[in-house]
Order: sequence, then C-alpha cells, then structure tokens
Amino acid sequence: MRKHLEKLEKGKYPDNVKKVIQEEIERYEMMPEFARRKLNEKHYGLSEIKEKIIEYLAAQQKANKSLGQVICLVGPPGVGKTSLVASIAEATGRKFISISVGGVRDVAEVQGHRRTYIGAMPGRIIQAMKKSQVVNPCFLIDEIDKFSSDYRGDPAYALLEALDPNQNKKFIDNYLGEEVPYNLSEVMFVCTANDERELPLPLLDRMEVVRLSSYTEIEKFHIAKEYLIPESLKKHNLNSGEIVFEDQAIRDVIKYYTREAGVRELNRKIQVIIRYGGDILPVEVNLVSGKGELGRLTGSLGKVMKESVEVAFSYVQSYLEENKENFKKELALLEKRDVNIHAPEGAVEKEGPSAGIALTTAILSALTNQKVPADIGMTGEITSKGKILEIGGLKEKAIAACRSELKTIIIPKSNEKDIEDIPEEVRSELKIITVEEYKEV
Repeated sequence: MRKHLEKLEKGKYPDNVKKVIQEEIERYEMMPEFARRKLNEKHYGLSEIKEKIIEYLAAQQKANKSLGQVICLVGPPGVGKTSLVASIAEATGRKFISISVGGVRDVAEVQGHRRTYIGAMPGRIIQAMKKSQVVNPCFLIDEIDKFSSDYRGDPAYALLEALDPNQNKKFIDNYLGEEVPYNLSEVMFVCTANDERELPLPLLDRMEVVRLSSYTEIEKFHIAKEYLIPESLKKHNLNSGEIVFEDQAIRDVIKYYTREAGVRELNRKIQVIIRYGGDILPVEVNLVSGKGELGRLTGSLGKVMKESVEVAFSYVQSYLEENKENFKKELALLEKRDVNIHAPEGAVEKEGPSAGIALTTAILSALTNQKVPADIGMTGEITSKGKILEIGGLKEKAIAACRSELKTIIIPKSNEKDIEDIPEEVRSELKIITVEEYKEV
C-alpha cells in the first residue's frame, strides 16, 4: 500500500483524484479498526461475535484474497444477523446485496433455467450480481437452513459451486451456459441460519459458523434505549424531547409485551408507541411570476397528495370565476402569477387527500392577502366542485391539534360520528366545526 502511495505522489494526478485514492488506501489499511467502529455503532454487546468477525476480516485483508471459508451467522430470529452482515458490508466498503433461499426447492432457482424453456431466466445468484453492478459485493444468503428438496433436485448442493473457492471462479448458470462461466471469487459470501443442524454437511464444511445467542432482558433494555428508540425517532422525524421513554416503561414493554429471543417484536412495539397520535402539517404558498398555473410542489409530497393540490387549485380557479364580481383583483393577480406550494420538513414523506381544504385555504389566503388565524386547523378531502369528503384518523388528528395548541378545527360533516372517539379532555379544549362544502369554510 505504501508503494501505491509513493507512486501516487510521483504521478501527475489532479489533487482531488489523489485525495480520493489516498482515503481509500488509508481506509483499507485501517479496515479492522474501521470494522470494529461500524459494528459498535449499530450493535450493542456481542463482543465475542464482533471479535470473530474482525479476526476473519483482518486475516482476509492480510492474505489479500478470500480465505475460502464463508461466515455463517447462526441464531434465533431477531438477534441482528442481517443487520450484522449489512455492517460488515459497510465496514469493508462493499455493496450489500441479499437473497433469501427459505423454501426454495428447485435447483433452477439457484442455477437458472436453460434458455430452451419458455420464460427462462438466470438463477437468483446471477440476478443479484446483475442488480449489484459490481464484481465484489458483500452477498448475504439468508435462511440457508430452510432449503427443501424434491424431484427437481437439492438446491443446497447447487450452492456448493458458488461457495466453494475452488469452484466459484467458474460458476455455471444454466441460463448463461457453460460457454459463459461467471467469476464469483471476488464476492464475500455471508450466510444466515436459525439452526445449523438443518444444514447439509458439505455446506457446513465450507462455513465458519458464528453463533448468536438470545438476548437477556438487560441487553434488550440497552438495545432499545441506545439503538431502537433513537432510530425510530429519527425515522419518524421526531426529536428525543417530543417522546420520552422512561426506563421502567422500556423494561415493562420488554417484560410484559414481548416474548422473543431477539428484538424484532420489541422494535415493532416501540414504533407503535411512536406512531400513536398524529401531527399537524403546515402549508406554505408562494406566488411567483408566471401564467396563472400551478407551479412547483415541494416537500416530499406523495402521488395522492399532489393530486389533492391539483384539485384544490382547480377549485380555487372555478370559485374565483364564479364570484368574479367580488374577486376581480385576485383574478387579475392570478393571470400573471404561478402558485408554488411547499410542505415543510421535506425529509418526511406526506401522502393522502385529507389536506385538501387546508391547501385550498392556503391558496386563497395568498391570493386575497388575508391571513388565516394561527390557532385554526382543518382536515378534509375536497372535490373539484367544493364538496368536503370524509377522512380517517380523526381522533389522532384532534389530539395532535390539541397538542399544538390549536383552538378550532374544521372537519367534514361526514366525520361527526367519529367525534365521540376523541378523548373528553381533548374535546373540551377544541371548538369542532363540521362542514359539507368549502363555501362554509
């Protein structure tokens, strides 16, 4: 590596190219330490497991080639086998790809169909390699102990050719044919299984088994507090001050609401708690020079919400036309302005039609230059004729409105039946107005 750096210094390369190559060389030299840091970032405990993985990677780096042995992570569901492999990929700078072979019972699923068959295609290994677009990915083969076999052969033995370093330089996929052998020798294969006793001996013989045991309650507590909760809050674009998990609450969720070796169900329960309740969505409208058209829609709006914006804009146009005697100034303004709409917090995707009346109100507010009181919220789907249609999740939306200190909310009349589902303490804080048509808004 030092020789490469010396050659780099002598060569006439641009500075930015030198910097990138130097960073890659240094990352490669520090790979075991880098791998340890990456594994610690994403996984609590598992010290013995991490050391085994780092030893394997360091030995592979020293040899500057694949050692032939394939790592097989064995353990109960939910203990982090797949995420460990993803961390290995990140630590080694390889692209992460995966296939699941659970329930596969046809050899052709692994080695492909011959081209003479109708609908023939390559096997899963070649398809995954094509998708990765690199020759040296970190390749996860998941649930390798769940193979089945029947009259079409045993797929487990078909994998031997891919995993055996003496054979995988010329892996034969039936679809490509023997005349086009595929070189898999640069691939880092990692397998996962729940029970190593279910693995065929020839496969097991080619693997270095790393066993992951069940987590204790103390380990689950630390995993939840240090990893699962921060990740879930980040995923839902919330900060740690908005939802606080007390230590005893975490222990109670682990003890009374989950029965598992891993933390998959615990993660689901945490996300259920975080998702409980809704949030308010501010809407911003800007008028820019244009031709009276709907301009840019920003803020990660989904397909349905974009259509809702179009319907709202269409209704505003028709409403102003119908009442042009009262809105001459606004119509004149709209003729030479485009309407841009933005929903803040662009990292969070927004979807659904229930912001229809809020979008309509925001557009009218911008055109008429009349402010909407900050303590009013509204929800409801709007049609191009101004009808207000029923929406879902009224209870959660009302709770969010109360939490955001709104005083009045406008909802569809067809949601009157849902008002009784709103907690009494929330209803007492809000003035709830029901409407059937936008003109009432």
